[in-house]
Amino acid sequence: MKIKSLMVVLTFFLSTQLFASQLAYTVRSVPLLQSPSTTSTIIAQLDKESTLRLLKRRGGWYQIRSDVGEGWIKMISVRFVPKANQQTAVGSVKYQSSTTLTTGVRGLDEVGMVSGGTGVPLKQLEKYVVSKESAASFAKEGNLSSREVDYVY
Repeated sequence: MKIKSLMVVLTFFLSTQLFASQLAYTVRSVPLLQSPSTTSTIIAQLDKESTLRLLKRRGGWYQIRSDVGEGWIKMISVRFVPKANQQTAVGSVKYQSSTTLTTGVRGLDEVGMVSGGTGVPLKQLEKYVVSKESAASFAKEGNLSSREVDYVY
């Protein structure tokens, strides 16, 4: 048990050290924010294909360092520079990235999806389906009201 714990801690430490020096670029023009929040103060605007260095990750945000300063951007706006191209990253940022952005569903893990067979994960999700009337009743009991929310990119 101690060996497993030590391996987990060591793996985490090494992965964070490798991550800290990761070179990346932006896929669109994005605001550089003071903190990892959409309501945070905008420090600067990063152009599309701006080169940056990743410092830290917190949830769906990366803390980065670029030519215009240090701050936070949404991770969906970032692509990694392949290791082979990192030496020549100064001149151009026209990279092909093999990084794929994925999302997870709480309650489903890779083991459950593989061992569950066809349709089992979907059946698990269907347990959480509620009718429109039930949702409206729940919202009314909690004094909740609906409102329009702008699309967040």
